[in-house]
Amino acid sequence: MEEFVTDSLSLPAFETIARNIAKTVRRQDVVALSGDLGAGKTTFSRAFIRTFLPTEGEITSPTFNLVQLYSTPDFDIWHFDLYRLKYAEELTELGLEDALESGVSLIEWPEIAKQVLPNERLEIFIENGKNNDERRLRLHYSNHWKDRIHALFKL
Repeated sequence: MEEFVTDSLSLPAFETIARNIAKTVRRQDVVALSGDLGAGKTTFSRAFIRTFLPTEGEITSPTFNLVQLYSTPDFDIWHFDLYRLKYAEELTELGLEDALESGVSLIEWPEIAKQVLPNERLEIFIENGKNNDERRLRLHYSNHWKDRIHALFKL
């Protein structure tokens, strides 16, 4: 996996990156979001999903129901929040296999699922930036994502 680290980003710039990444996704893509509580995983997810569904009602983290499904004309977006999972076996009950086969998987707190996620994925680690209202992203990406990430960030 290759790595790219952004400079500190304002909230609007952070959301723009989420939307730009969303514009590049394809069926069976996995975007895994990690970071401390309050780092911005749900903010990223919301901007990502709104790229496809700008008039969708409230988009929240699926903390209690663990997964929310959003249908777009080209594919379904499976938005997972795995924070409360205790065992990897629970992933089957959430439909993770179906998501990986047919949709785009947007996964908050992916650590428990690392063993079942495809190697071809984009991992985004969200960290605090220089100021409290800024974020920095560390992107780890496979060859499947390389051209897209290089084009987005002009690498």
